[in-house]
Amino acid sequence: MEREPSSQENQKQELIEGLSRLKTDYKDGIPDEIKHSVSKDSGWKVQRGVWFQAVALRLSDILRRQYGGEAIIPKGLFDEVLVYYRKLVNDDNPLKQRLTVQSDIDEAEAIIDKLITELEK
Repeated sequence: MEREPSSQENQKQELIEGLSRLKTDYKDGIPDEIKHSVSKDSGWKVQRGVWFQAVALRLSDILRRQYGGEAIIPKGLFDEVLVYYRKLVNDDNPLKQRLTVQSDIDEAEAIIDKLITELEK
C-alpha cells in the first residue's frame, strides 16, 4: 500500500513547483531586442517588476512558514533568503532605481536554486 504524502511534504512540493516556474521565465536571459530597447519598453519594465514581485512573494511564503515554526530550511539559508528578501522589498532597492541587468536575474535565480535544492532533500 502506497503511503500518502504528509501535509508538510505537499507544502514543500508546492513551494518547489512555484520556485521552479519562476526559473523558466528568463532561462535564456533577457531577450536581445529588450536589452537594446529596454529604456523605451514600459511593457518589459512591468513584466520584470512583476517577476521580482513574484520572487518576493515566494520568498515571503518560505520566511513566514519558517517564522511560524516550520523548519523547512536551515538557519544559514534562512538568513541568506531574509537578506535578499529585504533587498527586494526595500524602497531603496537599486532594482527600483535602474534597469534590470542579467546579473540581477542571475542573483535571484541563485537564491531560487539554493531553496529548491534544500527543499528537495
